[in-house]
Amino acid sequence: MLDYRVIFSTTFLALCSVASSANVLTVMTSPDSTEIKREKGGASFSFWATQSGNVISTGFANNLANGGFIDHDILDPILESHTGGFGYLGGSVGWEKVWTSKPFKGSDLALCGSMGSEALYDVRWTSDMFELLWYGNGGHTGRVDVFSGTGVRAGVFNRFGLGLESAKTQQRLEVSVIQRLGGVEWSIPYGYLWLSEDADSLASYLQTEGRLHASIDSTDSGEPLIGFLPSYGIGISGTLPLASETLPIRFEINFKDVGLLFENEGSSVAWFQEGFSTTGLPLYGDSLTIESISNGDLATDSLLLTGSSVKRMTLLPSRL
Repeated sequence: MLDYRVIFSTTFLALCSVASSANVLTVMTSPDSTEIKREKGGASFSFWATQSGNVISTGFANNLANGGFIDHDILDPILESHTGGFGYLGGSVGWEKVWTSKPFKGSDLALCGSMGSEALYDVRWTSDMFELLWYGNGGHTGRVDVFSGTGVRAGVFNRFGLGLESAKTQQRLEVSVIQRLGGVEWSIPYGYLWLSEDADSLASYLQTEGRLHASIDSTDSGEPLIGFLPSYGIGISGTLPLASETLPIRFEINFKDVGLLFENEGSSVAWFQEGFSTTGLPLYGDSLTIESISNGDLATDSLLLTGSSVKRMTLLPSRL
């Protein structure tokens, strides 16, 4: 049996550590690119390093980096900015080569293509979890705190695409083959915590899943050897320019890698489930008591499963 307080605290601290370390990253947007004009079309090369989020501000990141007291004046605006009850932080770094050939004879259509590589990450958490981490549970009695949907994922992708582009309208459509070299993901599909208003009843449930998309073998010395475990997918990318005939306004809709990834079998999977509930804690006794909790003798119903994944189909990390 596992210590409930240790498991619960470790889960929250791990997420806090991941999110905090990501907050101090420097944001670098707008890729440095070079444009190459050719007689038979055009080509461009670009690289980028981006970071985005809906709640973490530069001021909050500076406070974490510099240290000091973090009060409600800093935390309240961040809590209020959780859209739909969720906060997220993500980023990517990569490069891309895009090219277009000369239009076909007697047609406005031209052959086009692109290729590149990208490493990306994404961290997502609920507003209830943010409150418990930074405010504590003093104002949470009598309500259910939801953790479902919290997670972290990261991966490295290569892509190659071919398609057609209209020389007249600049509309572009590509079909891409995407390779995921490796990745990792951790999530809480279902989890909650409830504490009664009188703080005499408690119920919680936590279900987590982690996946390591890599090949793990043992060497002759018995040490693990981690290698790539590539998976492949098919996606659609394109550009749809929208211009007004009466106003000097032009919009451009870009979408990238909208499609499916077919995961190979062999990823390492760990699945953990734990539940705990009580309707009152006596000071002393043979069962669950305040004395047993203070001594670290807290027993909970838990289940831990590990193994390897089977083939599955999932969505590509697309972009609009």
